[in-house]
Amino acid sequence: MGVGNVFLILILFLQHVFFLSPLPIYFDSPEYVHLIQNPDLIQALTSGHEPIHPGYILPAWIFTQTFPFLNAVYSAELVSSLFGSLALFIFYKISRILFGQKIAVRALIIASFLPVFFLSSVNVLTDTTYIFFYLLSFYCLLRSKNTFNRWFWVGVASLVYSIFTH
Repeated sequence: MGVGNVFLILILFLQHVFFLSPLPIYFDSPEYVHLIQNPDLIQALTSGHEPIHPGYILPAWIFTQTFPFLNAVYSAELVSSLFGSLALFIFYKISRILFGQKIAVRALIIASFLPVFFLSSVNVLTDTTYIFFYLLSFYCLLRSKNTFNRWFWVGVASLVYSIFTH
């Protein structure tokens, strides 16, 4: 990964971090915050209402347990911001393959302000995690060029994880 790609991901991430919400205000956010604070991973992954969203709870739980000095809401939102930034980056890579650099940059700018990317990235929501894995699966399958190489299998694994997330 080149320096330009790392810089792009960093810019997208910082755009989201600046707008993090101090409270879990959307839908099931308070429940997700409660689950990721549970020190028992198995209980955190199996508790809660259906669907449980273990694909989101797992990385958020790992981040929260790794950095216990952070507020759990911010920990969960940082995970959402990271996956949102990575999803936008993968969106850019897909757009560049299909349409070229110029259109990919324009599409990235527009997409970065869409609610599915922006609002989901600054709140405790599962959307950015499964969108990232959906887009990653599409990108990998595009790169596989209809062969059963490593890109194909990473794409299949990403698709399975995205379903596991949602």
